[in-house]
Amino acid sequence: MDKNYEITLEQETAKEFGWEVMANFRRMEDNLEENLVLKKLYEKIGKELKELSNMDIQKMKEFKIKCKFINEILDSIQREII
Repeated sequence: MDKNYEITLEQETAKEFGWEVMANFRRMEDNLEENLVLKKLYEKIGKELKELSNMDIQKMKEFKIKCKFINEILDSIQREII
C-alpha cells in the first residue's frame, strides 16, 4: 500500500472516530458542564483532534483506541441516563 494513502486513510478514520466522540459528548451537554472528568476528556479529545494532521500513524492508531474506549463509556452513561 502506498505510504501516503495509508497515512491519509488512517488520518480520515481517526477524524471520524474523534468526531463521533465529540458528538456523543455534545449529546450529554448538561452532564458535561457538571462533571469535571467528562469536561476534561472532552477538552483532551478536542485538542488531539486538532493535532491529527501532525501525528504519525502510530499516534493516530492510539487516538482511535482512546476514542473507541471513551465512546463505549459515553454510550454506557447515556443508556443509564435514559
